[in-house]
Amino acid sequence: MVAPVRLKRIQVPITVLAMMLLCMSMVACGEKEDKKSVNVTSVSLNKAALTLNVDASETLTAKIYPSDATNKGVKWTSSDASVATVDNDGKVTALKLGIANITVTTDDAGLVAFCDLIVTINGITITVGTQESPMRAGIPGMVSFRVNTTYINIRDAVSSASFFSSATFFSNVNGINPINVPGDLQITRGGIGDTYFSMSFVSLQGAPPSGKYYFRLKIDGVFSNVAILTIDP
Repeated sequence: MVAPVRLKRIQVPITVLAMMLLCMSMVACGEKEDKKSVNVTSVSLNKAALTLNVDASETLTAKIYPSDATNKGVKWTSSDASVATVDNDGKVTALKLGIANITVTTDDAGLVAFCDLIVTINGITITVGTQESPMRAGIPGMVSFRVNTTYINIRDAVSSASFFSSATFFSNVNGINPINVPGDLQITRGGIGDTYFSMSFVSLQGAPPSGKYYFRLKIDGVFSNVAILTIDP
């Protein structure tokens, strides 16, 4: 007769069991750490400024940083949907003469980037250059800008009476919130060439307070880029 086999109970010391549980916990935490979400830190557009003819369209591209961000979702908006619309893929469609900001906003953190849009006609562009001389606050004087344009009838357009009140100032570089500039600034013009003219702000009584003033020119419904008038202290 074969004697029954007795199985020995194996007792694991508590310290060993605790170590095993700790190692398992560390592995699990490591896996969770690997799956931790990566937050968006910034967003940019492939174009900071865009000019389109009426009825034309172009697609803007948003770049999310870092490239391995977990949530790369964005929303597109137009500051003036009557001038231009933008769809969920960043396709901008120009509807009428005017200006608008196309803005992309990240779903993660709500970060933004914008494109300054000018809707024109017949490919006309008006580009204001940088300020060519200083102007001091409270001191009468004149400051000039060179304006390049593809306007076909530039001599007639620039010499028209409507041009002399066509500079509009804005609260910031976005160029969409018009403001009144304090002080006595008058707009005038200088020489006219085939593709350019000279535009000046003249202060007869004294310039506005020191600071940066953002403005656009407008000729026959077509806007220029946003230019900067700097008034020194």
